[in-house]
Amino acid sequence: MKTLLQYVALLAFGLVPLAAEAQQSVTLRDLNTYSTPIEFGNGDEIGSQPLIDVDVTFTAVVASNPRSSGLSSYNSDDNSIDRAHVFIIDTTALGSGREGMGMQIVETDVEFVEGLVRGGIYTFRGTLSPFFSTAQFDLTEQPVEVGTVTDGTYDEYASLLEPLVVSMDDININNGDGTYRVNGEKYGDLNGLYVKVEDATVIIENVGNRPNWAVDGLSRLWIYDTSLRYRNDRTDSYKTGYNYRRSEANGGKGEFVPPASGSVINLSGFLVLNNDDPGSDNASDYSTFSINPFEDGTYWSPDGQRFDDGQDVGGVPFEWPNDIELVASPPSISNVALSPVKDIYATSDAITVTLDAVSSESTIDSVVITYSVGGTSTSAVMSNSSGDTYTFEFPSVTDVTVVSYYAQAYSSDGLTARYPVTGSESFLVSDSGLSSVQTIQETADGKSGASPLAGLTLPMDIKGTVVRVLETGKYIFHDEDIANGTAAEWLGVVIEDDVTLEEGQVITITSAKVNEDENFGESQTYLSDVAFSVVETVGESAIEEAIPSVYTEDMLASLGDAGREMEAYEGLYVRLEDAYFLEENSFGEFTVANMKAGETEVPASGVKFDDNYGFPNDVNQHIREGAVFTSIMGHVTSTFNEVKIQPKSLDDVKGESWSFPVLEFALLTPPNDVEVEVTSDINISWDTTVDYDGDSLSYNWVLYGTDYSVLTSIASADGESTLPFADADALLASLGLEVGQSVEALWNVTVTDSEGTFPVASGYDYGTSSYDTLYQNITLTRGVATSTESNGDLPASFALEQNYPNPF
Repeated sequence: MKTLLQYVALLAFGLVPLAAEAQQSVTLRDLNTYSTPIEFGNGDEIGSQPLIDVDVTFTAVVASNPRSSGLSSYNSDDNSIDRAHVFIIDTTALGSGREGMGMQIVETDVEFVEGLVRGGIYTFRGTLSPFFSTAQFDLTEQPVEVGTVTDGTYDEYASLLEPLVVSMDDININNGDGTYRVNGEKYGDLNGLYVKVEDATVIIENVGNRPNWAVDGLSRLWIYDTSLRYRNDRTDSYKTGYNYRRSEANGGKGEFVPPASGSVINLSGFLVLNNDDPGSDNASDYSTFSINPFEDGTYWSPDGQRFDDGQDVGGVPFEWPNDIELVASPPSISNVALSPVKDIYATSDAITVTLDAVSSESTIDSVVITYSVGGTSTSAVMSNSSGDTYTFEFPSVTDVTVVSYYAQAYSSDGLTARYPVTGSESFLVSDSGLSSVQTIQETADGKSGASPLAGLTLPMDIKGTVVRVLETGKYIFHDEDIANGTAAEWLGVVIEDDVTLEEGQVITITSAKVNEDENFGESQTYLSDVAFSVVETVGESAIEEAIPSVYTEDMLASLGDAGREMEAYEGLYVRLEDAYFLEENSFGEFTVANMKAGETEVPASGVKFDDNYGFPNDVNQHIREGAVFTSIMGHVTSTFNEVKIQPKSLDDVKGESWSFPVLEFALLTPPNDVEVEVTSDINISWDTTVDYDGDSLSYNWVLYGTDYSVLTSIASADGESTLPFADADALLASLGLEVGQSVEALWNVTVTDSEGTFPVASGYDYGTSSYDTLYQNITLTRGVATSTESNGDLPASFALEQNYPNPF
């Protein structure tokens, strides 16, 4: 039937040629079949698929609404997005089963897919093109429509739009130690497939612009927000005609809020394997599947009309999927309050918490409060003081203590409610106020999480140094205890405020608000509304003393069970001395490590450095193999679920000859493909470049034969050079040219630093860490000298020719 569908599609559009271009007809199961089992789910394994980059064609049903895709950022200036994500299922799944028949299309030619419709049947052509550990398909031409599952001809294919019910442990394996890994034996069956998991319990990490939540059962499955319907950072603002969320004021549902933590749901979505670890619970070196729910029962048509599942449209109920089905609701906890109401409590205060707990579907069996003091947690049953109200009085604690707590309500039907949904609430007991950054930063369990004082505006008496001005209104503040020799953990914090501070200012903070900023599932603390006084301004040496020198081994040791925390280093500006370059990473990142005294081998694992602020985003492409940094500094933060160190600028990197020059610079004149009659001097120019380690650079203009043999070269200290007429004429004569005869040649520029010479290049390839050497074409015609003046009439534009061998 699949072959028939393809033939009908081609015939209908007059596309059956006598001699078609070579392409291989496959099923999606072929693209999901691997010669060796998937174990870790890493890029090497996914990259071993034998059909990668092979021109293939197949027929499939579009299983997701292309206009619900919202992972790509939106450019409001030209109403554009960079790519769209579409999920499909092979038509042959109807007869041979759905396993192995799903695939995600990730398409940068957005016009190829945004006109497709859910339920449409198309013939697709393109290549399997993995992105690291994610297998995905790239189209090479516009899909050809065959029909739809509702057109009366292909109605039997409508069943392929329904999810396949699977067990959660078929998707990811529960290791029994709080970690999970992909079920490699099932990877090929489930990749890109629309599935449903039933009776799953909701776990919420955080809510907000990009809710971070999961479902639990025999294993765990984290939700990924590829769809516009399941994220809030695109509300009221995305590409025209797309199915993004609208606020209630604009006729929409408002923001997406996951079902309450503890809810039991049936969840449908598309399975994708990627490198994300949103819950910090992937087993070390393993990946896991995430699930992408796509629809929530609401469809905004391309012309901006809203339709809801079940809505009467001309006497016919509108049908649109909702990937969340609520099975059972947990109890609810509300009206949580501390008594007495204070910003900071005294040691003599009797502190009580009260709350209301109710269940609409059963009865409350008990309410348990868990509180932490100094890293020690204790649980106690709250008293049912009256009706739905429960009360607990905290025991007395010592001076300068943060008490963190959360409550759980247990109902007779076995469901549980938690307050707060994630993390904990906290209060400070201190007779003397707040005198250390550590009290602000340190979490109860030492793991990743919000400051125990988040949301509070508190009086303080904290002295320290502004060690970095990252950008206007964003500063790194280090507690004075660092400069006094105390270990640096927990003693740095970011100030984000409309105040003017300078590097080297020693200040005393007298009050501030403690805030939390959620960044891809990681909470990061910062201070705002800061009141302070300036004590003094110190020089560079004192600033250096206030920046701690750390070892990557210690930072990695602080990761804990979650694998990504380093929470004690959050907000610090740190220095790594004698740091070895380990590897280049993507997106401007690179990994380094240093050794402790007495160690003789460079550690195999290190910490990632990331570009931000004024640090160039291509430094990672230009670091020499084996480079050693005398020191490298940066701000410890978290992006994309990983801890990173972000230097402010190149000034934070010290060392000798650790980089090679930036090779992508422009060749200006003579322009590419120009014909030059040699009657005078030939003036040559190019853009100068830089070496990030500060090395001095020199240049050589090189003229080549078409066989890349060097004909002549001229040294230069800057971006200009001149080939004198006499030298050019002698060269052409030596090649056997008479006046009026021509020769084709190539030219480029090489750049030399303290360690080597490199040709100008283009087209950096991350996979091979290599460039394509850049050449300009030139045709030289031997003429008769008419002037020794430079020819200033040569055009200034040029085109880059890259189809030449790469000498690297």
